[in-house]
Amino acid sequence: MQDLEASASSGFLFHAVPVLPIPTSQLWYCLSSLIPRLRPD
Repeated sequence: MQDLEASASSGFLFHAVPVLPIPTSQLWYCLSSLIPRLRPD
């Protein structure tokens, strides 16, 4: 069940990303700024 959920969410991501007008660099910037917040440091 978890595999199906994971593949469904990743499939949604891959389908949504090309539609969004966000440059890859901007996307990575958002991710890199979010990751430290997810860590308990």
